[in-house]
Amino acid sequence: MWFSVNEQDSQPIYQQIIAQVRRQVASGAVKPGDELPSVRELADTLGVNMHTVRAAYLKLRDQGIISLRLGRRARV
Repeated sequence: MWFSVNEQDSQPIYQQIIAQVRRQVASGAVKPGDELPSVRELADTLGVNMHTVRAAYLKLRDQGIISLRLGRRARV
């Protein structure tokens, strides 16, 4: 799974992350049970704030796309 963000895009970064996860799940590139990068790892990779990634993960959880458990990585 790979991610990229476009800072010139009018869409907020957290929404770009959400859209990328949704696309990768829909295409089958990411399957149920697969782990996502940790919030810290993804934030470091993208060069964004951890809270931005966390906001995306929380929205994905609320949409039923991923599960979050304290001390564990997010899973599809």
